[in-house]
Amino acid sequence: MPRSACVIPLLVFLLAGPARAAPLAAELLTPDLERRAVGVLSVAGGRLRAVDGDRNATDSSLRGVVRLSFGGVEGDPDAPPAGPLPDAGRRPLAGHLILTDGQVLAGRPAAEAGGGESLAWAHPRLGRVVVPLGRVASVSLGPEAEGAAPGRPRPPSADRLRLANGDALVGFAVSTDAAGVAFEPEGGAAATVPWAAVAGLRLANPAAGPPAGDLVELADGSRFAASARFDGAVWTLADPLPGLSPPVAALQDVEPAAVVALEPGASGLRRLGLGGVTVDEPEPAVAFGVPFPARSDGGVLRLHAPTRVVLSAPGVGVRRARVRLALDPVAAASPLAALEADLGGPPVRLDAARPSATLAAEGAGPLVLTLAASEHGPVLDRVVVESVELLVAAD
Repeated sequence: MPRSACVIPLLVFLLAGPARAAPLAAELLTPDLERRAVGVLSVAGGRLRAVDGDRNATDSSLRGVVRLSFGGVEGDPDAPPAGPLPDAGRRPLAGHLILTDGQVLAGRPAAEAGGGESLAWAHPRLGRVVVPLGRVASVSLGPEAEGAAPGRPRPPSADRLRLANGDALVGFAVSTDAAGVAFEPEGGAAATVPWAAVAGLRLANPAAGPPAGDLVELADGSRFAASARFDGAVWTLADPLPGLSPPVAALQDVEPAAVVALEPGASGLRRLGLGGVTVDEPEPAVAFGVPFPARSDGGVLRLHAPTRVVLSAPGVGVRRARVRLALDPVAAASPLAALEADLGGPPVRLDAARPSATLAAEGAGPLVLTLAASEHGPVLDRVVVESVELLVAAD
């Protein structure tokens, strides 16, 4: 083969430059709660470079982006991590830590204590993170208790320690260390409960509003503030969980598959799902003289009609909201199951002909969802809130 036949293809390759990574498939949520598919090329300097559905290149400000969801999966941003973490040599203490401002860390208590009134937590990527007990809302190391209240729980009036055997203690969490929780029950003396015997801990700390800045959601269920940058190949998450001492080291070269979603702080808005919303029911349904309160069921909220439910986010006002309701399959097949639902606007009828609907609202305060029974009477435990989506101010 002539030497020139090898040189020409080599020159073409060098002039073309290195191959670019394919755009990162994402779903973009706007401040109007509208969604569109994009291919993300980069996220940096307050700008989003992407390609739209027609393959046109765009370069826009992140102010118009509330959330970027990657991998075609739109999950609940407040859902806890799903499964245990691998740990060679001993039974893993899998779980999640939730801060008072809603940030979530997958992992387990660290082997090395944090010292003083703090909790040392081991995260699979961030490593050892030390959090003051005053910023801890809850720790979960096992399945949630049956009959848990729907939505984001309000802080208890006293600290509550849930044991692995199903018992619960009410009192004061004095401190934590690598051995367990030093807990002083009401009317008793303080004692250390080993982490292996702990299923959950809820502290009576007041809830805080969502954190400022970018919010990153990882595939392990973690959700925390960080300054996020994507260069087309990998993510850099600088200054994660700002304000902690010692500071948490930046995450470099994070593969795209590890990042499930990004909520840029530039929009000034946060998207909350059912897990981030406080649910109050001042007027629960009553049938045969028995109250039928709302309840959680497999990640959805089950309601009864008639009822009135108040949805709110701690410390912040709601700007926009969408709530998707549906009759469950049993009710949808019955000609006698019918109700009217409203979210502060015109009522929408749900029945066998129209078993589901999405309600929308705008405002600056709590949302009131009202369900009115039809001429056929109450609908008990057959109304499912399939999704809740609230846009709230980030500050």
